[in-house]
Amino acid sequence: MRKIWVAVAAASLAAVLAPAPARAASDDETFLTALGAWGVHYTSADNAVSQGRRMCAESRTGATWDRLVDEVAADPAFTQERMYAEAFVRNALGIYCPAELWSTDW
Repeated sequence: MRKIWVAVAAASLAAVLAPAPARAASDDETFLTALGAWGVHYTSADNAVSQGRRMCAESRTGATWDRLVDEVAADPAFTQERMYAEAFVRNALGIYCPAELWSTDW
């Protein structure tokens, strides 16, 4: 009986000490990482994520590619060239709503 308790205790200890499995990055983390990789600057991660998610909603209601890019480029917090606004929209659609990336009127 003592051997069983020792085995159970050892197994429990091993389970507690084992490293936690790696978790998948959230869409928001993936989006912000992608923006960084493309060199897109943002002043607030929360605002960038909010605007990125809004791109999907607007695309679903018929916004064209140019309209989405123009919206990002016109944001006073966005101070980069248009190609970075395009990268923002491309990553937003590709990460948050991939089906919209291929159905948006280019």
